[in-house]
Amino acid sequence: MGNTRPRGRYRHVSAFGKILVSIFILWQLLMTALWLMPASATQRLMLNTLHVYMWVTGCDQNWAMFSPNPANIDVYLQANIFYKDGTHKVWSFPRMHNMGFIQRYQAERYRKMIENAHLDMNSGVWPYLAQFAALSNDTQPKTNPVVQVELIRSWQVITTVPGNSRSHASSHRIDSRSR
Repeated sequence: MGNTRPRGRYRHVSAFGKILVSIFILWQLLMTALWLMPASATQRLMLNTLHVYMWVTGCDQNWAMFSPNPANIDVYLQANIFYKDGTHKVWSFPRMHNMGFIQRYQAERYRKMIENAHLDMNSGVWPYLAQFAALSNDTQPKTNPVVQVELIRSWQVITTVPGNSRSHASSHRIDSRSR
């Protein structure tokens, strides 16, 4: 048997390092438990500090999507992409219901991004969405570049009564290439 010491990248970690890692893991578990627990006096006492910590670490999650009022809106974006030669194409940002399980898992960030970016208060993001659409569809950048992108925001309010949903759409024209 002889030497059981790890080799290569895995060097000996000091007892102090192990203690620090253990303290951090316990801290994170405690903060996550406090963050996710139902409203209580303890949570209210620590809410401001806890919210900042969870937001900075990217762990700010909640149960709002489940209860008491889950989201009742289906939001999606499309882009009219205009090329130098006068042709145009309609392109849809990734939608979860058009993907398989693995693809949905990998593309979840797009759903969350669109869910937030479609709001008027986040209009500062729209030029970047148009740029993303242009770059995703610029197949001939030298001979037939994208010259303009028009974003179309669409949403449908989902009601509990079948067949009683309301659809809405608005468009925002953005010149995606100003070179």
